Amino acid sequence: MTTETQNEPVKKFRIGAVTATIWKNEAEGRSFYNTTIVRSYKDKETEEWKETSSYGHDDLLNVAQVAERAEAFIAKLQS
Repeated sequence: MTTETQNEPVKKFRIGAVTATIWKNEAEGRSFYNTTIVRSYKDKETEEWKETSSYGHDDLLNVAQVAERAEAFIAKLQS
């Protein structure tokens, strides 16, 4: 079985700083899809871009919208 770090994502949906990434996995001869949702931010000390799974109030609608887009995309793949 392959892992997310070895696969290329199937699709990404981004709204603002929030991104949903869809990963394809295979097990026992069948395909299934997982989704990770993260928020990107720039570290003030290092000036590097980082990701977190913590969301502020202003991020929540974007989380809901990328999750909805990911669900619709996966549903279409599985139809």
